Amino acid sequence: MSTIITLPARAEDSLVWDVDTKASQPILWHLDLGLEKKGLDFFDPLAFHAHLFSLEQFVSKCWNPQTSAGLIIYRGGIDIWNLCRQEHIAVEDVLLPLACMQAFAEYIHRLIAYIPEEIAVYCLFDEHPSCNRALRAHLLSKERFPYVRLALDKTHSVCETGVCMPQDALCTEESLERLESVLNSCGDNVRIIPEALLTEEWEGIERLFCLDGYVSAEGKRKLRGFEASGGSVIFV
Repeated sequence: MSTIITLPARAEDSLVWDVDTKASQPILWHLDLGLEKKGLDFFDPLAFHAHLFSLEQFVSKCWNPQTSAGLIIYRGGIDIWNLCRQEHIAVEDVLLPLACMQAFAEYIHRLIAYIPEEIAVYCLFDEHPSCNRALRAHLLSKERFPYVRLALDKTHSVCETGVCMPQDALCTEESLERLESVLNSCGDNVRIIPEALLTEEWEGIERLFCLDGYVSAEGKRKLRGFEASGGSVIFV
């Protein structure tokens, strides 16, 4: 278990932190950059450099690999589309959640590119009434957040059932509704795997559910490899 310590790190904060870095338990730092407040502009260079400066100050003043467990860089709602400025995100309303989350993910990865790779970075998203399991999995795909952890570390049970997440271009309202139905039928112990990461993520999976008509040609080639290794593909 880790001790969570929150550090104020917004533009108006002094970045002078009086903390004990010799806690009895590993410290999971929460750097409050203010990313969860309304009006975040992913294309504002001044805001980016202010956030980057706060990160650099944290690394130089607080980070100790011997006593630190990781860094929470965002802790807030999953409804990024309601928080960010959208002047530069010109898409249809149905695609707005995805476009905003993609911009957010790219912003986060730009920031953490400047800090040591050894730091485990977390973004923790709250539940939202308009975001079911399928949409949440779509928005928080590992393909979108390859270097960010999206949940605190827990002991997971063995999972033998997987569900293939279609490519972004194939994630329509209809396909997400079908995906939600599949997830509900599978229960909680299921691994959702983006199509692009099938070969990297199917270890331990024995049954893989796929949406009929929503798998690309490349995805079908990967599925044949999964079957050749002894797995079972179920189209629904």
